[in-house]
Amino acid sequence: MTPGARRVIVVLRRPRGVRKDGSAMTTAAPPRTRRSRVHVPSAVIDACRDGAIVPWFQPRRLVTTGAIESLEALARWRCEERWENPATFARTVGRTRHTVEFDLTMLGRAWQAARAAVVVAPGRRIAVNVSPATISGPHVVGQIERLLAGIGMPPERLEIEITELRTRQPDPVSLAALRRLGVRIALDDFGTGSSGIRRLLTSPVDVVKLDRSLLVPRTSHAEVVLDGIVRLAHDVGAAVVAEGVETPVELARVAALGCDVYQGWFGGRPAPIGELDLAA
Repeated sequence: MTPGARRVIVVLRRPRGVRKDGSAMTTAAPPRTRRSRVHVPSAVIDACRDGAIVPWFQPRRLVTTGAIESLEALARWRCEERWENPATFARTVGRTRHTVEFDLTMLGRAWQAARAAVVVAPGRRIAVNVSPATISGPHVVGQIERLLAGIGMPPERLEIEITELRTRQPDPVSLAALRRLGVRIALDDFGTGSSGIRRLLTSPVDVVKLDRSLLVPRTSHAEVVLDGIVRLAHDVGAAVVAEGVETPVELARVAALGCDVYQGWFGGRPAPIGELDLAA
């Protein structure tokens, strides 16, 4: 090589999947992950129609006496040897046009399962979760009225829980019509969304359910805010339910705040109706 000449280096790269000796390497394709049925709308709806999604019940107890005031129906689905997350398959249904069918089917199933446990106690009710999309439906009041008549459920035994959502709000006209039938309306998970106070002031609500996240802070500031919320609810004629009460200390705290009813593991875990101690 003459002085000053440039040196050119050529790098030869082996194609991917080829060894140094030129033989081909075999690589197994990555396993295909099967989409869980809980995320497939048709699977959830079929499970609902087939009776695979069933209601369990959690007692709600009076703060003053500990007596069972009502039972909340909670959807449960054992799919492929495991219990699915109710929040997940509820969101799946919420993205379809079958929301009303799902909600009303579960309402009817809850009454059929717990009717005997409810009618033995004057004033005891079943609380069911209903999507704001269902309550916003154009014919929902008539649908619920016909359903209650068909299954023999007195409207005053039903409490409909509406979750506080940012994206969709229930129709206040429908809520008022349901209340005229005798149905109680509850604002569920109060404090987790952005419309709680406005809804409390502008919509007909019989019950306010304080989300457990509101009860976690134990500061003087938090106590003042909670006291104000409880007083506001009472001033508009709504009862207050404290969610997520798990210990005697937490029960004493919600009693001091003036809550009327509590719900949580301290008062009983969710279970099929036949496994609940309804006399406790």
